[in-house]
Amino acid sequence: MGLMSILRIVIGVVIGGSILAGLLAAAMRFPSVAMFVMFGTGGGVVLVVAYHGLRTGIIRAKRSRYERSASPFGFWFYILFYSLVGGVVLGYGIYCLFHPELGRK
Repeated sequence: MGLMSILRIVIGVVIGGSILAGLLAAAMRFPSVAMFVMFGTGGGVVLVVAYHGLRTGIIRAKRSRYERSASPFGFWFYILFYSLVGGVVLGYGIYCLFHPELGRK
């Protein structure tokens, strides 16, 4: 590893640490928005997994793979499960946005 590689790593760590510090400072100042972003992103990711499973006809759960044609019960169970969990988590993020006193406790 040359000097440029080490310098590039150090600069990347400093920039990443600065971004993290800025996000934490913003979360302290605006806790309801931070909770909305955190829970909204988490719920959105879970909903995208369910949507992707509907589009492709294949959903993965842990180490298992369920195809719509081969095992319809397992496939639809996980589609509904992921949709419910994603909707609840996303809904909680929206609730935190409209009730800012929740983030201050």
